[in-house]
Amino acid sequence: SFARYLADTLAAELSGAGKLAPDATCVVSGVLSDTHVDSLVPTGHARLAARFVVARGQTTVFDKTLSVQSTWDSDIIGAVAIPDAFNHYIGLYPKLIAVLLADPDFRRASRTP
Repeated sequence: SFARYLADTLAAELSGAGKLAPDATCVVSGVLSDTHVDSLVPTGHARLAARFVVARGQTTVFDKTLSVQSTWDSDIIGAVAIPDAFNHYIGLYPKLIAVLLADPDFRRASRTP
């Protein structure tokens, strides 16, 4: 599922940075809140948004909806336009995670006290 893909993308980024720990007291969760893609001619559009929450124990320390979008020149031929739209849409997942990781409120909330 796309929600799982979002979770896997975040886990890969955190793991690569050495910040993913199964026993962490800080828990990040997210829910997709907007997802759209179209390959209309002449311009394709895609957008993705998710609400991210960071909790420490029972206390929420971060709760924000973040979004990203993309536009591109779309081809009139469906065999070209559809895979291109899918690739642009899937490319939004790492971009959304990058926006999350760069968010100053998220960085502050996820710091180890």
